Amino acid sequence: AHLHIGEGGVNLSNQASGRSLLVENLTGNITVEGALRVNNQVGGAAVAGSSANFEFKAGADTNNGTATFNNDIHLGKAVNLRVDAHTAYFNGNIYLGKSTNLKVNGHSAHFKNIDATKSDNGLNTSALDLSGVTDKVNINKLTTSATNVNIKNFDIKELVVTTRVQSFGQYTIFGENIGDKSRIGVVSLQTGYSPAYSGGVTFKGGKKLVIDEIYHAPWNYFDARNVTDVEINKRILFGAPGNIAGKTGLMFNNLTLNSNASMDYGKDLDLTIQGHFTNNQGTMNLFVQDGRVATLNAGHQASMIFNNLVDSATGFYKPLIKINNAQNLTKNKEHVLVKARNIDYNLVGVQGASYDNISASNTNLQDQFKERLALYNNNNRMDICVVRKNNTDDIKACGMAIG
Repeated sequence: AHLHIGEGGVNLSNQASGRSLLVENLTGNITVEGALRVNNQVGGAAVAGSSANFEFKAGADTNNGTATFNNDIHLGKAVNLRVDAHTAYFNGNIYLGKSTNLKVNGHSAHFKNIDATKSDNGLNTSALDLSGVTDKVNINKLTTSATNVNIKNFDIKELVVTTRVQSFGQYTIFGENIGDKSRIGVVSLQTGYSPAYSGGVTFKGGKKLVIDEIYHAPWNYFDARNVTDVEINKRILFGAPGNIAGKTGLMFNNLTLNSNASMDYGKDLDLTIQGHFTNNQGTMNLFVQDGRVATLNAGHQASMIFNNLVDSATGFYKPLIKINNAQNLTKNKEHVLVKARNIDYNLVGVQGASYDNISASNTNLQDQFKERLALYNNNNRMDICVVRKNNTDDIKACGMAIG
């Protein structure tokens, strides 16, 4: 049998000792059309010193129930919501107040937008506990400030990390191992209050996270060092550095820039890569500022993977590294673009060797990589001559080219 609750919704009369309200359909589905109220108020808070708890259980006996909420859900301070169902649909927006816990157990959960920006660190932190969802969690937009998130194998179309520009820190923690099937469409870090009162998001563990776009901002950080591999599909755009003590804006273990992705930065690079950096046919867009560009540092290895695609607009190979306004680089000075324990070069379909142990094939790949390093004067590609340190063949070749 199907349980349908109409536009009147559900009201919980909270008392000083706290109160819970359970709605259960052991063999079927639950649909709620109206709002959830505490003491007849949408978004009403629990009585001071107590908690108010909504609980919905669908299909406990059949393990095949669906719980559907078709209205916005406003959970006031110390008001909690728990949903147990095989599949949960939240078709309205969800607003979490301070000291609020939203918990879902089941096979899959599907959310529209979740706003968890009203909470603060400490006792007022809100929690989004989706660790009991065994298959997949889909969220259109998740906005956090001081939020504890337990979730694995998720697909979040947009993650906005805000500090509300408050004069105290706001930190979001993904405390669950996020697995190897987690994706985020767009990560948007909002500017924090100051270096001392910054914001940030930390991932406690995971195997793989795929992100389409990341937009960095000062005094806010994205710490994924405990996730083994992070891949970028479209873009990383860096804002001004935030200078947070002991941290950088973006922090990774292994970072891969996938085919057709770009990473844009200038003289500063608010980035930590403690493991490997792989540019897999992406583009590093460097913008000269004050006569220089930043150095990308990788803790272990850097890999440059390129192809033979030609840019029809220039007639040159598609660049892996593009230096814009290169005419403004300080002359007669060494500019280090990438620094790692070793750097290897690979043409798609051809295996290379490490820079530390140069083979004949890898020397050839280094020569080919030089053609994927592009310097631009405004929109015009400049002719360049690349000379590796103490390489007399390069020096001779450049001399012949110059004439």
